[in-house]
Amino acid sequence: MNLLAPHGPFRLDKSFYRSVLAGKAVLQIDQELASDGMARLIAAKFAVRPRKFRKQFARSMVKLASVHVLTGEQGEVRLNCRKFNSR
Repeated sequence: MNLLAPHGPFRLDKSFYRSVLAGKAVLQIDQELASDGMARLIAAKFAVRPRKFRKQFARSMVKLASVHVLTGEQGEVRLNCRKFNSR
């Protein structure tokens, strides 16, 4: 059982977005979706259009699969995700 999905084990569906919009997300990072205006609009759209979510999710997974991860000395963990670390 997935304890982080109160609306059903191993499901990410429109109920997730409805919980976020209602201020009842399980994780704080999920609840942050409602804090940003643009993200809140997207969450509201996905809450009522689950097919749109599934289509966008599939596109995002394909895009993520094409990312070539740098390992070891080739890459770095950013201290701030929005900018490169200073050297």
